Amino acid sequence: MIAANDKIIVSVDYSQKKRSGEILLAKEYSHNRRESNPVLCKVETGNIHIPKGIFLLVHHNRFVENSPHHLGGNLYSLAYNSSIFASVSKTGKVKGLCGNVLVDYIFDGNELTPEHLKKPNEHKYKVISNGFGYKKGDIIFAHPFADYEIVYVFNGNEQRVVKIVQNDIIGKII
Repeated sequence: MIAANDKIIVSVDYSQKKRSGEILLAKEYSHNRRESNPVLCKVETGNIHIPKGIFLLVHHNRFVENSPHHLGGNLYSLAYNSSIFASVSKTGKVKGLCGNVLVDYIFDGNELTPEHLKKPNEHKYKVISNGFGYKKGDIIFAHPFADYEIVYVFNGNEQRVVKIVQNDIIGKII
Protein backbone atom coordinates (compact mmCIF):
# COMPACT_ATOMS: atom_id res chain seq x y z
CA MET A 1 0.00 0.00 0.00
CA ILE A 2 1.19 3.53 -0.73
CA ALA A 3 0.23 6.49 1.45
CA ALA A 4 -1.27 9.51 -0.33
CA ASN A 5 -0.77 13.24 0.27
CA ASP A 6 2.53 12.90 2.17
CA LYS A 7 0.90 10.75 4.86
CA ILE A 8 2.63 7.90 6.66
CA ILE A 9 1.37 4.38 7.30
CA VAL A 10 1.81 3.00 10.81
CA SER A 11 1.04 -0.27 12.57
CA VAL A 12 -0.33 -0.48 16.10
CA ASP A 13 -0.25 -3.16 18.77
CA TYR A 14 -3.70 -2.84 20.33
CA SER A 15 -2.70 -4.75 23.46
CA GLN A 16 0.17 -2.42 24.41
CA LYS A 17 -1.61 -0.98 27.47
CA LYS A 18 -3.20 -4.20 28.68
CA ARG A 19 -1.47 -6.47 31.16
CA SER A 20 -2.06 -10.18 31.07
CA GLY A 21 -2.52 -12.28 34.16
CA GLU A 22 -4.26 -9.60 36.20
CA ILE A 23 -7.83 -10.04 37.31
CA LEU A 24 -8.86 -6.39 36.94
CA LEU A 25 -7.57 -4.17 34.17
CA ALA A 26 -8.59 -0.80 35.60
CA LYS A 27 -7.03 1.22 32.79
CA GLU A 28 -9.16 -0.64 30.28
CA TYR A 29 -12.23 0.95 31.88
CA SER A 30 -10.75 4.38 32.57
CA HIS A 31 -12.55 7.44 31.21
CA ASN A 32 -9.14 8.98 30.50
CA ARG A 33 -8.43 7.39 27.13
CA ARG A 34 -4.75 8.38 27.33
CA GLU A 35 -4.51 5.69 30.00
CA SER A 36 -6.24 2.92 28.01
CA ASN A 37 -5.88 3.57 24.25
CA PRO A 38 -2.67 2.85 22.32
CA VAL A 39 -0.39 5.77 21.40
CA LEU A 40 2.82 3.98 20.35
CA CYS A 41 3.03 2.93 16.71
CA LYS A 42 5.66 1.75 14.23
CA VAL A 43 6.17 3.47 10.87
CA GLU A 44 5.60 0.98 8.06
CA THR A 45 5.74 3.52 5.18
CA GLY A 46 7.43 6.82 5.89
CA ASN A 47 7.69 10.13 4.06
CA ILE A 48 10.42 12.78 3.70
CA HIS A 49 10.08 13.65 7.42
CA ILE A 50 9.65 10.20 8.99
CA PRO A 51 11.67 7.11 8.00
CA LYS A 52 10.30 3.58 7.96
CA GLY A 53 10.86 1.49 11.09
CA ILE A 54 10.88 4.14 13.81
CA PHE A 55 8.42 4.28 16.68
CA LEU A 56 6.15 7.27 17.18
CA LEU A 57 3.95 8.59 19.97
CA VAL A 58 0.68 9.73 18.44
CA HIS A 59 -2.55 11.19 19.85
CA HIS A 60 -4.66 8.36 21.30
CA ASN A 61 -7.78 9.22 19.29
CA ARG A 62 -6.09 8.22 16.02
CA PHE A 63 -6.43 4.54 16.95
CA VAL A 64 -10.02 4.39 18.23
CA GLU A 65 -12.77 2.18 16.87
CA ASN A 66 -14.17 3.49 13.56
CA SER A 67 -11.25 5.88 13.11
CA PRO A 68 -11.21 7.59 9.70
CA HIS A 69 -7.45 6.89 9.68
CA HIS A 70 -7.95 3.09 9.84
CA LEU A 71 -6.85 1.21 6.70
CA GLY A 72 -7.67 -2.27 7.94
CA GLY A 73 -6.05 -4.75 10.30
CA ASN A 74 -3.69 -2.80 12.51
CA LEU A 75 -2.67 -0.23 9.85
CA TYR A 76 -3.45 3.48 9.91
CA SER A 77 -2.71 6.41 7.60
CA LEU A 78 -1.61 9.57 9.44
CA ALA A 79 -0.91 13.11 8.31
CA TYR A 80 2.40 14.61 9.38
CA ASN A 81 1.11 17.22 11.86
CA SER A 82 1.13 18.10 15.57
CA SER A 83 -0.88 14.95 16.41
CA ILE A 84 2.41 13.12 15.94
CA PHE A 85 3.98 14.00 19.29
CA ALA A 86 7.40 12.38 19.33
CA SER A 87 9.69 9.62 18.12
CA VAL A 88 11.01 6.91 20.44
CA SER A 89 14.47 5.45 19.80
CA LYS A 90 15.28 1.76 20.29
CA THR A 91 16.79 2.70 23.67
CA GLY A 92 13.60 4.52 24.72
CA LYS A 93 14.83 8.10 24.27
CA VAL A 94 11.97 10.40 23.26
CA LYS A 95 12.36 13.33 20.82
CA GLY A 96 9.59 15.87 20.13
CA LEU A 97 8.24 16.18 16.58
CA CYS A 98 5.89 18.48 14.67
CA GLY A 99 6.29 21.46 17.02
CA ASN A 100 5.82 19.44 20.22
CA VAL A 101 8.29 20.53 22.91
CA LEU A 102 8.97 17.92 25.61
CA VAL A 103 9.00 19.26 29.17
CA ASP A 104 9.01 18.34 32.87
CA TYR A 105 6.73 19.88 35.43
CA ILE A 106 8.10 22.43 37.88
CA PHE A 107 6.43 21.99 41.26
CA ASP A 108 5.30 24.78 43.57
CA GLY A 109 6.45 24.62 47.15
CA ASN A 110 9.82 24.41 48.85
CA GLU A 111 12.00 21.77 50.50
CA LEU A 112 9.72 21.79 53.58
CA THR A 113 6.56 21.06 51.56
CA PRO A 114 5.66 17.34 51.73
CA GLU A 115 5.80 15.62 48.31
CA HIS A 116 2.09 14.81 48.31
CA LEU A 117 1.22 18.52 48.71
CA LYS A 118 3.42 19.81 45.89
CA LYS A 119 1.48 20.79 42.79
CA PRO A 120 2.79 21.42 39.29
CA ASN A 121 2.97 25.07 38.29
CA GLU A 122 0.34 25.59 35.59
CA HIS A 123 2.48 28.07 33.64
CA LYS A 124 6.14 27.11 34.16
CA TYR A 125 8.00 24.07 32.73
CA LYS A 126 11.54 22.79 32.19
CA VAL A 127 12.49 21.65 28.66
CA ILE A 128 13.91 18.10 28.64
CA SER A 129 15.22 17.85 25.06
CA ASN A 130 16.46 20.25 22.39
CA GLY A 131 14.12 21.26 19.61
CA PHE A 132 12.07 24.00 17.99
CA GLY A 133 14.27 26.81 19.32
CA TYR A 134 14.43 25.49 22.88
CA LYS A 135 17.32 23.77 24.65
CA LYS A 136 17.36 21.14 27.36
CA GLY A 137 17.13 22.94 30.72
CA ASP A 138 15.33 26.05 29.41
CA ILE A 139 12.56 27.32 31.69
CA ILE A 140 9.50 28.19 29.62
CA PHE A 141 6.08 29.66 30.29
CA ALA A 142 2.85 28.51 28.63
CA HIS A 143 -0.87 29.08 28.76
CA PRO A 144 -2.81 27.18 31.47
CA PHE A 145 -3.76 23.67 30.32
CA ALA A 146 -1.19 23.81 27.47
CA ASP A 147 0.55 20.72 28.89
CA TYR A 148 -0.44 17.27 27.68
CA GLU A 149 0.79 14.10 29.40
CA ILE A 150 1.44 11.19 27.05
CA VAL A 151 1.09 7.74 28.62
CA TYR A 152 2.74 4.89 26.72
CA VAL A 153 4.25 1.46 27.25
CA PHE A 154 7.77 0.82 25.96
CA ASN A 155 9.65 -2.45 26.51
CA GLY A 156 6.91 -3.56 28.91
CA ASN A 157 7.15 -0.50 31.17
CA GLU A 158 4.66 2.33 31.43
CA GLN A 159 6.26 5.68 30.63
CA ARG A 160 4.98 9.23 30.80
CA VAL A 161 6.22 12.34 29.06
CA VAL A 162 4.72 15.84 28.96
CA LYS A 163 4.58 17.94 25.81
CA ILE A 164 3.53 21.46 24.94
CA VAL A 165 2.80 22.60 21.39
CA GLN A 166 5.35 25.23 20.41
CA ASN A 167 2.61 27.81 19.65
CA ASP A 168 1.33 27.59 23.24
CA ILE A 169 4.66 28.76 24.69
CA ILE A 170 4.55 32.44 25.62
CA GLY A 171 8.09 33.01 26.90
CA LYS A 172 11.29 31.63 28.34
CA ILE A 173 13.86 32.72 30.89
CA ILE A 174 17.12 33.77 29.26
